[in-house]
Amino acid sequence: MRCTRTMILMTLFSTAAIAVDQGPAGIKMEHPGDTALSEEGSGNWVYKSFPGLGRLYIHDGDGALVSHCNEGCASAWPPLRASIGKVGEQVGDWTIIARDDGGRQWAYKGHPVYTRFHDLQEDAQSLAAEGFHLLTP
Repeated sequence: MRCTRTMILMTLFSTAAIAVDQGPAGIKMEHPGDTALSEEGSGNWVYKSFPGLGRLYIHDGDGALVSHCNEGCASAWPPLRASIGKVGEQVGDWTIIARDDGGRQWAYKGHPVYTRFHDLQEDAQSLAAEGFHLLTP
C-alpha cells in the first residue's frame, strides 16, 4: 500500500475521510483526499499535497481558523485550497475555512495549511525565520 513510502490511498480532490492501516502511532489517519501522510526518513512523518507531493506548512502569524497570509505572502506560500466542500466541513483533524479572497482553505487542528511555490529541502531555521513550519501529525 505504499509508493515510495507515501501513502497513496485516496481519490484525488475528494474530501471523503480516508482511513489507512499504517502510520505513526496515535495519529488520526483521516485526511482530505488531496493530501497524503508521508514518511521522510525513519519516523519523520509530514503531510504532502497532490498531485506534486509538495510538503505542507503552517504559519506562526495565523490565528485559529484564520489565514493572515494574503497577496504577496500567498504567492510564495499558496494556501492548500479545498477543491470541494463547504466552510466548516471536517475530515478528521482537518477543517475547511474561508479566506479573505472568498476561497476555501484547509486547516489542520485549527492552523491554516500552505504549500510552497518553490518547495526546496531547506533547513528548519530558514523556514522558521519566515514563520513557517512543516506540517507534521
